[in-house]
Amino acid sequence: MTNWFMRIAAAGVACGLAVATLVGVTAASAANSSDFEAGNIISDERFFDNGSMSEEQIAQFLRDQVPACRATDPTLPCLRDLVTSTSDRSPAANGCAAYKSEGWESAARIIWKVAQACRINPQVLLVTLQKEQSLVTSTKPSLYQYNAAMGANCPDDRPCDPNTQGFFNQVYKSAWQFRQYTHTPSSWGYRVGLNSILFSPDRSCGSAPVVIRNQATANLYIYTPYQPNAAALNNLYGRGDSCSTYGNRNFWRIFTDWFGSTTATGTTPIDSLYAAMGGASGVLGAVTSDYIPISTSSGAGTGRAYANGSIYWSPRTGTAAVLEPFRSFYFGYGGATGILGWPNSQTIDLPQRTGGAAQSYLHGSVYTSTSTGTHSVVGSLRDTYFGYGGATGWLGWPTAEASSVSSTAGPRVARGLLQEFEYGYLTSESATGNHAVNSAVGARYVEDGGPNSTLGWPVSEPLTYDYNGGGTAQVFEGGSIFASPAGAFALQDSYRDVYFAVGGAQGWLGWPTTGPICPSPGVCWQHFQNASILKDSTGTRIALAAIEDLHAAAGGDSGEHGARTSGLVRIIENGGGLGQVYQNASVYFSSSGTYAVSGDIRARYWEMKGAAGPLGFPTTPETCGSASSCEQSFEGGTIVWSEEHGTLISSGAIAEAYWLAGGRETLGEPRSAVLTIPENGGGVAQVFESGSVYSSTAGAFAVLEPVRSVYFGYAGSAGDFGWPTGPMECEAGVCSQSFQGGVISAASQR
Repeated sequence: MTNWFMRIAAAGVACGLAVATLVGVTAASAANSSDFEAGNIISDERFFDNGSMSEEQIAQFLRDQVPACRATDPTLPCLRDLVTSTSDRSPAANGCAAYKSEGWESAARIIWKVAQACRINPQVLLVTLQKEQSLVTSTKPSLYQYNAAMGANCPDDRPCDPNTQGFFNQVYKSAWQFRQYTHTPSSWGYRVGLNSILFSPDRSCGSAPVVIRNQATANLYIYTPYQPNAAALNNLYGRGDSCSTYGNRNFWRIFTDWFGSTTATGTTPIDSLYAAMGGASGVLGAVTSDYIPISTSSGAGTGRAYANGSIYWSPRTGTAAVLEPFRSFYFGYGGATGILGWPNSQTIDLPQRTGGAAQSYLHGSVYTSTSTGTHSVVGSLRDTYFGYGGATGWLGWPTAEASSVSSTAGPRVARGLLQEFEYGYLTSESATGNHAVNSAVGARYVEDGGPNSTLGWPVSEPLTYDYNGGGTAQVFEGGSIFASPAGAFALQDSYRDVYFAVGGAQGWLGWPTTGPICPSPGVCWQHFQNASILKDSTGTRIALAAIEDLHAAAGGDSGEHGARTSGLVRIIENGGGLGQVYQNASVYFSSSGTYAVSGDIRARYWEMKGAAGPLGFPTTPETCGSASSCEQSFEGGTIVWSEEHGTLISSGAIAEAYWLAGGRETLGEPRSAVLTIPENGGGVAQVFESGSVYSSTAGAFAVLEPVRSVYFGYAGSAGDFGWPTGPMECEAGVCSQSFQGGVISAASQR
């Protein structure tokens, strides 16, 4: 930011003003330049102590600096008297909380509210106002002093950004920027550790190495990127030489003169929280240690121990108490210097979950419950855990610490983390990312070897489907796991490929009901709700054990069925079932059983659309009375084949009456197809060698000789007698049968 002292000093000499007056102090208050440390200009504790002054203390401080104001322009009062407009500021990603405007606010209130919103010491803001524009002590401020009050967005080589001009904008922008530097310390040119820092914008003046010891000092160098040279320090309240710059020197000197040591290890925040928690009679109990300075990779801070807990403070996280059982667990992980870092919340009770509590830390969270004990969730696993609702989400409490897993059996060598929770698992691995695994899938995953199995790491979140009764699925590097009421089972390699090709859990196979089962070498099955996947020497395909068994019993590919010529076919009509086509036969499975259909009967069956047609699925095997005559029953009828007449189909009612009357033995072979006759209310009929069968609303009955000959003489069911209403009965050489139009009696010829 601006090296404002350098510009004002030159102007001051030209106007005959003393430099000391411009920076608002006198040599009589002299700080000792030998105390200045380029790498520790101000401690984190001091820089971020936003509770160092109240609003009234700030207002009184401003009044003390200007006992008499000489301002004559009412729009440009001394800072102590300034009341100016403000505007709302939304919460910032860098950590500044919201700023709620009250319309017109005093300078003291603005400084105090901004300090609270961005957690910056108001003393730092006051000192920055002074070192940039001498505004705190100015008795007659100019418009420029207010527009560039903090030097925010005011580079040395061009005018200030008009969007950040004005007192409120300048104060907020400066504090916001300090918090931004702190929030992303690795994104800026100066950071904690060894740095090379210039003495002046003139690079010929050179630079020197500086070991920056804390984030606050890094913030000052990012804001004003030069260090004072020996000449500037030797004349602490005046000018040095042509290579001298004064911004960071003046910040340190003014802060020291006004507020004391910049590196004092203040204990106010810790004391305040201890008092608020009841002091020695409160939950923490008696003090058991002094204030302990703590240096961590996340910045320095302070801790103090008590009988029942400890209090920690750091500029990044504020002040928090760590009580038992959290403290013992925290100590086990190295406390503030360990993997959890500084606590950034008090103990959090979770009303949604009884018997437990949580506490947040900079790099993780710790959870304790009566049922699962005390465990941490750290780093990116915590982010994923939070995404699922944390302890109040479906994963529940952690039940173990994250364990490091070296995956060597999976698709690749990889190292990651696996952590178990009440109702699932979390995994983290660099290539596949972080994922949750629910308990149904997770139990199978862990049982099968977890990341160190051929499944490898998860690559999807749990996927829930309502199809086929519902369940959960999850994809892994080397396979998938499907969990349903039938159980949880993994699918890998060609099994999964075939399964996915027919829609997976959403398809007609349904959910897996077993893992791979290998009844013999080279032959493995995996079963599903509605069929199976078979892997053998011919490849991997959808199959059904009942069909495969029937085919094997018939001699396999070299037997009467011949080789397979289709995949397993799903048939949804007529109650549903499955079929498999072979060279010489087709095998069908349904609730009626498993039967082969072959030869001329199969050809006629297919003409009738097979199992999807009116005949439905086969209900019996094919039976043959002789080499020239065979028949097979189906749900909707019977197909009869004879060498003389080919294949004829009997409807269901006719077929039933045919068998009741004695079948082939009594009626012989069919001599016609099923005939539709509309007369006398309508019905169907079929002619056989030794009789005919009729089916109408009056029922289905066979009409045999000698009654049939008489019946035919009267035009059969289309004539005066109409449809039969009962079976034929014979007694004493006379056979009688009732019809709609009367009774026919005829002498038996047998």
